Amino acid sequence: MKRMYPYIRPWLWAMVAAILFKGAGAVTDLLIPYMMGILIDTGIATGEAHQIVVMCLAMLFLTLVTAGFNILANFISARATQKIGERIRNALYSHIQKLTIKDVDRVETPSLITRVTNDVEHVQRTLLMMTRFMVRAPIMAIGGVCLSLMLDPVLTLVIFVGMILLGVASMSVYKVTRPIYRRVQQAIDRLTTILREGLSGIRVIKSFNKSEYEINRFTSQSKKVKKHELKAGLFNAYMDPSIGLITNMTIAVVLFCSGFRVEAGALEIGKIFTIVNYINMILNAMTRIPRMFMMFSRANTSSARIAEILDIEESTEYGKADDRKCENTVLEFRDVSFAYPGSPANSLKHVSFKVKKGETLAVIGATGSGKTTLQNLILRLYEPSEGSIRFEGRDIREYSKRALNRMVTAAMQQYTIFGMTIRDNIILDQDFEEDRLERSARSAQIMDLIDELDDHFEYEIAQNGTNLSGGQKQRISVARTLYRQADLTILDDVSSALDYRTDLRLRSALRRNYTGKAVLLISQRISSVRGADQILVLEKGAAVGLGTHEELIRNCEAYRDICRTQAVEVPEGGECHA
Repeated sequence: MKRMYPYIRPWLWAMVAAILFKGAGAVTDLLIPYMMGILIDTGIATGEAHQIVVMCLAMLFLTLVTAGFNILANFISARATQKIGERIRNALYSHIQKLTIKDVDRVETPSLITRVTNDVEHVQRTLLMMTRFMVRAPIMAIGGVCLSLMLDPVLTLVIFVGMILLGVASMSVYKVTRPIYRRVQQAIDRLTTILREGLSGIRVIKSFNKSEYEINRFTSQSKKVKKHELKAGLFNAYMDPSIGLITNMTIAVVLFCSGFRVEAGALEIGKIFTIVNYINMILNAMTRIPRMFMMFSRANTSSARIAEILDIEESTEYGKADDRKCENTVLEFRDVSFAYPGSPANSLKHVSFKVKKGETLAVIGATGSGKTTLQNLILRLYEPSEGSIRFEGRDIREYSKRALNRMVTAAMQQYTIFGMTIRDNIILDQDFEEDRLERSARSAQIMDLIDELDDHFEYEIAQNGTNLSGGQKQRISVARTLYRQADLTILDDVSSALDYRTDLRLRSALRRNYTGKAVLLISQRISSVRGADQILVLEKGAAVGLGTHEELIRNCEAYRDICRTQAVEVPEGGECHA
């Protein structure tokens, strides 16, 4: 919980205020049984009506004051802990957005979701419990013991024995349940992973008739969660019966001893009544303490999981350069090699090429040849193992993150559509320009659909774009990329969800509307790449060809093979040149 202090600090004053109000309410609450004992011994026992009225009015006043303190404390503590929870959630989500793809892959997305939601909720709930009972419970316990000592030290020894028994039981449960709750959270993470895979891949599951398999997989993990939860619940189930047993036994022993004390003239009836009330208050407060320990145990696990993410430092180091050098070459790869973490083989091997202003470089190759890896390196989602990448005359590592994001944009193969309007999906919180928005939509070949909609750009897209087709979502993703008007635009296999005619119109619009901008076009279609200024052919991570369509047809066998598989006529013979 120590790691959460920076987020608690701005609202620490409110938590302290709530604790003080709770403490004041506990003090006034302790006075009520004491006054009740006086009422019985000096008013009811003697029949003095005036004394009875005065004591009853005093007790009523204390009851109202106690209620006022508690209501005020509850309101302040609820507001403060909600704000703290909000700060932790926002900080955690903001930090996740800065993590590298490698870090996200290591922690796993479902686990990140659980930490942002469940773990933050556990911490918030524990802080609420602490502000309400952290001071009240000890005051009730210690104050009750002190007042009992004033009334009868002998009977207070019996209360001490009950407190010790309850404390031992509480600490035993705390020590046992702490590691169990860690296993519960890990099991929930895995359950969330299975659930997410099952929902996101439901079309594949149904098409392969694997619903039964997924149900069994989810059920199996759900049973593991239940097993750990039951184990924790079993130990917690001992608490309430144990509390009741210890409390009732303490009261019984106190009443038994009181008989002898009254008979000896050492104790009055009102004091017995007061001590019995204090026993209930003391042991009730003692029950809050173990519950706080159990909640603190779970919150401690959750805060450690939150801190684990917050402590991950951004491994990608950016420079400070915000300006570009005015050079004709926009992008240059110099002998770049790369291997994914944990992989023994390179995904890219000594790749070199240049892209100049106004040029389109197409990248083609079989699945797994390294096309998307190329894009990931340009976007600095990963760092090259060897070689260097230069952008506009500088090493790409010299640019600040803001500058790089401004100069490079990409339409991903796995596009993402947000649950917002078409306009908001395209501009994504950038400066709004009507002409720029329409130009990007027309170039992406999505304007026909927008014109048919009653709300046009204000049409609300459902979550994950379920009210749009695959091709429509892909074109909105392309429009979003074109709206940025970056120096280098990367289109990663965007033609996969487009028909040949739409693909042709998209490429024509790019040449017409975005002259002077460099384009990196990644595709598996010969029809999509043949009009590019240069075509880079990748095979098993190596560059085996670089040139125009006509040059590669003559000189690169790997390119010729791709042409043959797509029914493109090629001449016989020729050598492959990188």
